[in-house]
Amino acid sequence: MGGPELSEAMTIALQQQQRNGYRQLGPFDLPNALTNTSAGAISSRYGLHGPSLCPASACAAGAHAIMEAYALIAMGQMNVMIAGGADASIVPWGVGGFARCKALACKFNDNPSQASRPFDVDRCGFVIGEGAATLILEEYDHATQCTFFFLKKKKKKKKRGAPIYAELVGIASTCDAFHMTAPEPSGKYIRRCMDLCIEHAAACTRSDVETVRRKIGYVNAHATSTPIGDSIELNAILQCILDLQSANDNAREKLIKERLKHADLKISATKGSIGHLLGAAGAIEACFSVQTLVDQIAPPTLNLLRCDEEFEADGVRHLLCANASHTFDGSKYTPCDFALSNSFGFGGTNASLLFCKVYK
Repeated sequence: MGGPELSEAMTIALQQQQRNGYRQLGPFDLPNALTNTSAGAISSRYGLHGPSLCPASACAAGAHAIMEAYALIAMGQMNVMIAGGADASIVPWGVGGFARCKALACKFNDNPSQASRPFDVDRCGFVIGEGAATLILEEYDHATQCTFFFLKKKKKKKKRGAPIYAELVGIASTCDAFHMTAPEPSGKYIRRCMDLCIEHAAACTRSDVETVRRKIGYVNAHATSTPIGDSIELNAILQCILDLQSANDNAREKLIKERLKHADLKISATKGSIGHLLGAAGAIEACFSVQTLVDQIAPPTLNLLRCDEEFEADGVRHLLCANASHTFDGSKYTPCDFALSNSFGFGGTNASLLFCKVYK
């Protein structure tokens, strides 16, 4: 996000400067306020001499970091990249700022464990979380290559044994270009982002678009527990995955019910469990999506007790993993081959990542 804690520290430092002059500033006050300081510190600690970048795209920053790492590997410039996100915004500057935007949950102060409730009819805003997540992205042949060694003057080869949890096959980004904090009401640019991601995955896997779309078994929604944003995203997901673009309002319910009979899809929002990690959200939710492919278990959406009326009527509720994990065990559902992760941020930025299960 750019570090609300550091921004607050800089504000204090500037106040001291105004009182006592610039010599009251520390030599590291300015470098520590730069968004790429953490990336540079990690590179220095581990001797990483490749690109050291830090996207500053609000709550989509973690996803955009993964996309940038993917692009560098795809271009052949890098074999391995470390990508992720970190944020620690529970400070007066961060909490106060989001409170002034009226983005935070305020109705559950007496029962805070129920405050973050994505897709629930009583949702009223998000709960700030703190944390970090990192993924190691590696070119596939590089990860599976053999190393050679000599034993008693005989050349032997041995696989490195790098564990491959999933393959990142699709990336995409769009912008609503609508409002600094509110999503575009129709959700068409969110859907466009997911469509582009699926098209990219189809090209990478040499499949057709509809095959990839049909095989998406899990969507980790950005859903932050805000009244407007969650419903716009859920509508966009349904339009994209169930391909409802041509359906008018009268035919929508019938078409959804018909296509749900042939769709093995689960949708959940893990922010119900961990809150909104802001700049780290895209990275940690990418991890949830990968783990879903590994375990074939979709994580739950905590505190989801009752959906909006439009989704209850459409029969969509059973797609949402409400307060319980759902297994893809082959008897009840087909295996989950693809998992989609969405991340959106202030400024209208949207990002989608599509991961594919690796079959050994």
